[in-house]
Amino acid sequence: MIIVGLAIFIVGWFLLAQFTSKAAHEVIAYPPAIKYARLAMLVVAIVVMLLSVGLILACIWAYMYNDNSSFQEGIFLAAIVLAAIIYVISYISFTATYFRNMWMLAVSGVVLTLLVIIMMVFAGLWLYVGYNIKTQEMQDRITDYWVDELVPKHPKSVCSLQSKLECSGYTASCHNKLHSQCPVNCEYTNSRHPNPCVNMFIHEQEKVFRPVGIACIVLTVVLYLAVFTTWALCCFLRRHKQRTHRRLRARPLAADPDEDPAVQRNPAFALLQNLTEEERRGLLREFERTDKGGDGKLTAPEFQRFMRRATGEKLTLGECREAVGLLDRQGDGRVAFAEFVNYRAAAQAR
Repeated sequence: MIIVGLAIFIVGWFLLAQFTSKAAHEVIAYPPAIKYARLAMLVVAIVVMLLSVGLILACIWAYMYNDNSSFQEGIFLAAIVLAAIIYVISYISFTATYFRNMWMLAVSGVVLTLLVIIMMVFAGLWLYVGYNIKTQEMQDRITDYWVDELVPKHPKSVCSLQSKLECSGYTASCHNKLHSQCPVNCEYTNSRHPNPCVNMFIHEQEKVFRPVGIACIVLTVVLYLAVFTTWALCCFLRRHKQRTHRRLRARPLAADPDEDPAVQRNPAFALLQNLTEEERRGLLREFERTDKGGDGKLTAPEFQRFMRRATGEKLTLGECREAVGLLDRQGDGRVAFAEFVNYRAAAQAR
């Protein structure tokens, strides 16, 4: 299982790295808050993955090399499954954080939030039962549920449970024919187990209560940190995207009177004019790095995809076709990207 998880991690990371290396990277600089939140999320995700792997290894070792009861084996198997789920979710969070994918972060944040809620409920129930299992009130409630609900309505399940756990009845053994708490059809088969199930439950609880309780608390705290950093990073990324969108979509205050009115109306040119000089140079560098054809030209759909990845802005295909058409000298539906970046000089040359 560990080898399979490691193989999935390596293969998935390699494929994502190959895909992103060929795509344009965003040229808009991120503020320090996003950088710090991203670093914190990466660290938390790595810690959670390491804890998950450690828990899986510990449970496998305990399951294979210890003399365990059925109750303990069930806890170990449940812990392995839970740790594997947490590992996968943490891996998704790590990947989404590294590549700043807000939608993947949101999905992992929702799943992590649900996991934290489940873990808090489970830990609360575990602590409640652990501290109250020996009280008379708790035993009376469980006994009533066993006698009035489980035995009459689910006799086969009760027989199977008693046989597997090697116990009979909850507080009264099947040896006690006058006060038996076992279903009628399995009293004979389970009468060889004189120990009532309550004794087994208390004995098992005393052995596993403390380690399981500590593990639940530690895991819940770490998952809570992961949830907090995930949603914090999502909020920072969303706020950065909104601010960048307002800045890039704003109409320039001073328009060139000699400029083509169609150029002034087109959002692609307004977006370009609102970029800083450093961002424009970065835009050109990203295009040169990802230019597959090597001719330096783009069609309208290619222009649309590149601008979305490089700036985060979603221009419509019509806006991109208009922008390409305004600078298309040869009439082939393509434009040299360097001419677009320096569109004023290109327009004057026409």
